[in-house]
Amino acid sequence: MSNTIHCTTCWASFEINQLRFIAEHQLLSSDPVAGKEAMLRFRPSVFDKRGAAIDPEGASCTSIACPRCRCELPRKILHDPILPISVVGSPASGKSCLLASGLRALRRSGTELGFSLIDAAPSLNTHIHELEEKLFPRESGKSNVHIGKTDPSDLSTYKQILVGIGETSVPRPIHLTWKDTKNHPRTIVFHDTAGEAFIHKTKITPSIEHLASATSIIFVLDPLQDPATRQLIKVNDPQVDLFEKGGSSRQDLIILETADRIRKLKGMTSEEPIDIPMIFAINKFDAWSSLLSGIEITSNPVIEKDNGNFQLDYQLLEDVNESTRNMLSKHVPDWVDSIDSISSNATIIPCAPLGISPTGSEFGALEINTSSVSPIWAHIPFLLAIEKGFQFEQNNFADETVN
Repeated sequence: MSNTIHCTTCWASFEINQLRFIAEHQLLSSDPVAGKEAMLRFRPSVFDKRGAAIDPEGASCTSIACPRCRCELPRKILHDPILPISVVGSPASGKSCLLASGLRALRRSGTELGFSLIDAAPSLNTHIHELEEKLFPRESGKSNVHIGKTDPSDLSTYKQILVGIGETSVPRPIHLTWKDTKNHPRTIVFHDTAGEAFIHKTKITPSIEHLASATSIIFVLDPLQDPATRQLIKVNDPQVDLFEKGGSSRQDLIILETADRIRKLKGMTSEEPIDIPMIFAINKFDAWSSLLSGIEITSNPVIEKDNGNFQLDYQLLEDVNESTRNMLSKHVPDWVDSIDSISSNATIIPCAPLGISPTGSEFGALEINTSSVSPIWAHIPFLLAIEKGFQFEQNNFADETVN
């Protein structure tokens, strides 16, 4: 058990003896920092025989919270180190759908690839569970659902916290426990931040402080938001019409702005290279697949080794990375220039969390026919981000040991 804990919401670092416990007694249903609807957070002085803290009204408590922002933390982080991974991209690029679809596929790939991925604290991941249930309902039959973009005012995906600057909104982290035969168990923490946080005119806020601690970053890029690309693809997709009317972003600037914010958060100069591994997930592949020729990515990118075990087909992934880079260089060269200017450790991967285009409803919103959802490589960006995150962590530890 480590003596130093990192909050996965506000990223405060504190000693384990500073932990707050969350009261269980119904008379303690208010906290001055967490809010009137949150149970009291307290520093215990009395414990029962099982090691549970006793709250001021005598109830046993096991749930823990950060002493700074008072957000609940999974108990797993008392024992397992965390592996933080940030997911960024422009508004409406499809980050949340990719998270829900990709993490679902990642869980289901574990047995074949020799790992397990489970919720570290199910009650803290309800927002991603709800989105997954929408996209992949347990009941069969046709169902149309509406999926909106991440909204900082939506308390199901964002949380209001009180920190030094006052009340602010931060994304609710997703906590998952990873186990394999090569690494110590980890609590993997994903952050899905609204795209507006990376637009140049917005200020740096606590909502993006996770970038400074990230062991890898997934950039979600949306070709449908690029005017030149929209002219090349011939698809019946209402997103194309919506972006033609406005609402798209210059994603090369978001790449550069994100890099600039990482440097500022880490106290780096504007010239210093960023060594954090970066996965550029080129989203909505089903809509722009005609632009990528000579590569087949609909098959499962897994091969069997001589010992009978399975692993990712890294040669295929490298071929896809190269082909996708060439496609982007031809059609959106400013993306590639921005990628190369900020990272020497970048991987480019096409993906599609839904595998289908949405439809337009009579009210103008976009809807998804869940019976037709067929993801394409939705889990690959996350699997690569986790693998590269472990490598980044090990390399940094080796550098610290040498120094």
